[in-house]
Amino acid sequence: MTKRSELFNDVPHQGRLGSLLQDCCAFAALYHKPPAGMELERDKGIAPDQSAALQKIAWGTVSRYPPSGLPNEPGKEK
Repeated sequence: MTKRSELFNDVPHQGRLGSLLQDCCAFAALYHKPPAGMELERDKGIAPDQSAALQKIAWGTVSRYPPSGLPNEPGKEK
């Protein structure tokens, strides 16, 4: 992923990668655990390395966001 257009097909509307990123962030925020290895129906057709990168970005973002209630230490989970 090197271009904004890979996340957003028609700004401000999300593309498939943007939707997957949103889902991974929601999972991390709700369950307080990394979405790593999570497989979603909408994940089909997305390269595994892209999916893994989005899962890592989601966890990094949510775990560092103070209102999330997470310990704010990357890699540390409740």
